[in-house]
Amino acid sequence: MKVQRGDILRYVIIKGKGSISSRAVPYQYVDKNTEFDINYYISNQLIPAVSRIMSSFGYTVEELEQLDSKEKQQTLDSFFF
Repeated sequence: MKVQRGDILRYVIIKGKGSISSRAVPYQYVDKNTEFDINYYISNQLIPAVSRIMSSFGYTVEELEQLDSKEKQQTLDSFFF
């Protein structure tokens, strides 16, 4: 793959040891068996964005990070019935 000035480089972070840069793989080279580093995306992309919104409801970053992912997600119907 030849990179030129102005190109957008798209990559994903995969599971493994080492620095983030060593685990960054161009997205064209991943397949359905690739294990993405979900914790990286939650900690570095999702939590920072969501925390700015949720802070207005009184939630802290620590509270967001500690939410139990095993809790059953509710549907919107649960608020009306």
